[in-house]
Amino acid sequence: MADFKTQFNPADPTIISGQRAVTDENSTRVKADVSEEIFQYDPNANSLTLLMTKLRSRRSVSQYLFHWLEKDRQPRFTKVATGATAAQTATMVVTASDGGKLFPRALIVNIDTGERALVTSVSTDTPTLVRGIGSEGAFPMTAGDRIEIIGSAYEEGADVGSSRTVQTRNVEQYTQIIRTPIAFTGRDENTDMYGGNDKMTERKWIAVEHAISIEKAFWWSRKHSAVMTGDDKYTTYMNGIDSYCDDNEWDLNGVPFTERSFTEYLEYAMRRGKGGKMGRRQKFLFCAPRFVTELESMARDRLQVLPSSEVFGLEVTAFKSSHGKVMLIEHPLFEDRGDIAFLIDMNHVKYVYHQGRDTKLLENRGGNGVDGTTEEYLSDVAIQFELSEAHGRISRLPL
Repeated sequence: MADFKTQFNPADPTIISGQRAVTDENSTRVKADVSEEIFQYDPNANSLTLLMTKLRSRRSVSQYLFHWLEKDRQPRFTKVATGATAAQTATMVVTASDGGKLFPRALIVNIDTGERALVTSVSTDTPTLVRGIGSEGAFPMTAGDRIEIIGSAYEEGADVGSSRTVQTRNVEQYTQIIRTPIAFTGRDENTDMYGGNDKMTERKWIAVEHAISIEKAFWWSRKHSAVMTGDDKYTTYMNGIDSYCDDNEWDLNGVPFTERSFTEYLEYAMRRGKGGKMGRRQKFLFCAPRFVTELESMARDRLQVLPSSEVFGLEVTAFKSSHGKVMLIEHPLFEDRGDIAFLIDMNHVKYVYHQGRDTKLLENRGGNGVDGTTEEYLSDVAIQFELSEAHGRISRLPL
């Protein structure tokens, strides 16, 4: 007869003495209490995109290379390059290449001496003048004196002068293809999970990641077009805000960031654009958290919290200045760039997308034989950043 005890000898059961406790039971028997919500860091970290959508209508373009036109005011300022005596009729030399700003019959004023003079002719950068217009008389001109064109003055019955206009400036920009794929196995799609179906949950998460990628391109990309190694077609890159602000930067390296210095900066930074001094007198400072900390500590009495109903659904703090109002937007994507901020005139910012290629969720992108699915968010977009002189960058805040 077979020895069944030898062939089948199970381990002795675990004995629980006294009261049974949860910790005494096998852990796999206890149902986990897991929240149905998966909490995300920075669930809406694209505040600039939100503002652009609220402020201005989107622009659809039919080409990946698109354009817009800008036109500046007539230039009216130059400087004396070579001094001139106080003679009633004399010539002076202005800053190199600035002679084209002057014209016959232009009435100018030397800001530093107060003298008025009439331009009678211009040879390259050397105008001939009738000096001492008005009761003040003529004064010696020295290199560096500031000259402003205040208008023109013609004799009675004179013929019309030469027409002078400013050429329109063409600005080019590329759209950029931004793609964020995600894939699931067939089993993953059909497995019950805490927090909901994995595919639905990850779609929401990847949508935020895709929006952040667009946002970061708006800020940091640089205009370029090239066929990359291994490719046979062009990759285009949009020009980001950081690149547009290269010539309008306040570098704080060695400069104290104080209430006074910030107000002085606004003297210049609030001059241009529809949001400037001659327009709506309101611009937005998208900044790292440290800027908000500094402004709250040094200028609390000039800060005003505005309710979300007043500023396109966002609750923001406004810095009040005689030069205009600055809306402080603490940008969540600037936390790793704690020393930088951008002063933006939102009247000159627009979201652009290639026609039919605005942000979409594209499904079934994987191969037919794959046990699972692949999908992606795809955007062919750009930022239209008009009048770069109306915006500015503040960099290297001491940390």
